[in-house]
Amino acid sequence: MTVNADTADFLINTEHPISSKHQRYPKSFLKLILLGFSLVGAPLIAALIYSAITIDSLAERSHETIYQATEITHGNRVLADEVLAMERSLRQAVILSDLSLLEGYIHSHEKFEKTAENFTKLPLHAEHQLLLEKMRLSELIIYREILKIWQTKFLTLKP
Repeated sequence: MTVNADTADFLINTEHPISSKHQRYPKSFLKLILLGFSLVGAPLIAALIYSAITIDSLAERSHETIYQATEITHGNRVLADEVLAMERSLRQAVILSDLSLLEGYIHSHEKFEKTAENFTKLPLHAEHQLLLEKMRLSELIIYREILKIWQTKFLTLKP
């Protein structure tokens, strides 16, 4: 088989339209594949970034909520302890008829008031705020009545 000069030039010549198509075809195919991966990957990357931001926001809110819950739990415990301390101090003062034992009651009352006021700074439901305010007012009324009773008792005991 012999190859004439024109055929040899055709096979060797790289400027021919058929051979140049073969050289350009892989480059445009690579661009097409990269474009396809970009079109598929961009929404996934955007969803991943959005999910990360949302999870970070939820983690921050969760941290705040846990902190508030621990503050409320601690405050509840302090209020209950102070109510028991006030009751104990008052019973001792009544049984022993000793005015100096009311100092423990007054100290517990002040701590109760401070803790109840700290509760008002926390974001509570309206019904919980109302209950807290009722409790504060009830305790304040009791405190004033006790001081009034002890004041009259103390004044009547003095010569």
